Amino acid sequence: MTKHLKSDRKEYRTQTQPRKTWRSYLANCALATIVTGLGLIFVFGFLLIKAYKIPTDSMKPSILIGDHIIALKLWDDQKLRRGDIIIFPLPTDKKKSFIKRVIGLPGEKLEIRQQQVYINDRHLNEPYALHTIPPTTKSALSRDNFGPLAIPNGYVFVLGDNRENSFDSRMFGPLEIREIERKVKIIYWSWSHEDEAVRWKRIGTIPE
Repeated sequence: MTKHLKSDRKEYRTQTQPRKTWRSYLANCALATIVTGLGLIFVFGFLLIKAYKIPTDSMKPSILIGDHIIALKLWDDQKLRRGDIIIFPLPTDKKKSFIKRVIGLPGEKLEIRQQQVYINDRHLNEPYALHTIPPTTKSALSRDNFGPLAIPNGYVFVLGDNRENSFDSRMFGPLEIREIERKVKIIYWSWSHEDEAVRWKRIGTIPE
């Protein structure tokens, strides 16, 4: 009788073993799916979205020192528009990331006269531009007078909003579009070092 009971137990374990294996298989599949999904989210999130902290005032007043911004990967060059604020490696030092505004587009004629930008001989309205020094006619100061320049295909002309305090296309020339990494989308945090306070009104705003 005892042997018969032992035999029944062995048979019962043999019959239930596949069920345990099947459940374990499903659990492993679910775990693998979750891990893979999280990995893809992390990878694509890293590729698509990147955060930056602004250390200079070359884009003042649109973007200030202490602003923290979110920028999205630029996948389609055709989506690039005049006025877009972009991130790109400095042509003279690829290790440094720069932030500027797209002013001139491929194939356009650009000229700066007395701090005023002209596109194809038409004055460009720039409500975002900040001028802290009166214009000068001295030819040595290309910041106030530049061009005319025919922007090559595949290139854009970029400027900082803080015109008298910006290293941009007036100095290093047109920027190749394929060098552009990201477009600025939103300010997610802002801290004023001068006031040692949060700039609450800037959080969640879109630079324009």
